Amino acid sequence: MREIKVYLQHTLLSIYPLTTLEIPSGVEVSNFNPAKFKNKVVEWMDRPQPSRVAMVHANPMEVIQELEKSFSLVPAAGGLVENERGELLVMKRRGYWDLPKGKVDEGETLEQAAVREVQEETGLHAVVLGGFITTTYHAYVLKNQRCLKPSHWFWMSVEGSWEVQPQWEEDITEIIWISKDEVEDYWPMALPTIRDLLLIWKEA
Repeated sequence: MREIKVYLQHTLLSIYPLTTLEIPSGVEVSNFNPAKFKNKVVEWMDRPQPSRVAMVHANPMEVIQELEKSFSLVPAAGGLVENERGELLVMKRRGYWDLPKGKVDEGETLEQAAVREVQEETGLHAVVLGGFITTTYHAYVLKNQRCLKPSHWFWMSVEGSWEVQPQWEEDITEIIWISKDEVEDYWPMALPTIRDLLLIWKEA
């Protein structure tokens, strides 16, 4: 099992399983104490400078479940979409390179939401759903409320036309297809969760 990364604004919380042999040097290590966890999360989130915190636990998802109690949850779903040449769809949103995703509507499954959001944000129609990849987590403050967005990602492919139409009302200004050799060119202008996903795609 890979580490679970939670981006708490400037703080990266990495949750490792017990099988982890070594924590990266220079990383702050914290024990999991449910009674004090919410206060710690608030402190990490309010740090003004970038920092990294590591936590080791027998069941990392137990930490996630406790974390979710501290936030207003905003579940989302999206896809890593490949064309017939094996290229990945990336798009520019508010100046950053991003992948298509969006909030899960009431009554939708994660899979339904992921396909719908990809179609809406890219204009693609013949989207074929593949397997589940991972869930990314990032927290933010909106109108004085602390929010946590767990985004659930799926492999997808496109059959037929690759013609795209950016969804301007979602601040998407450009959509392109990139090869694995080009991935690192897009990291500097991608948010941390997207960089993690681009690396997963490159290594797949």
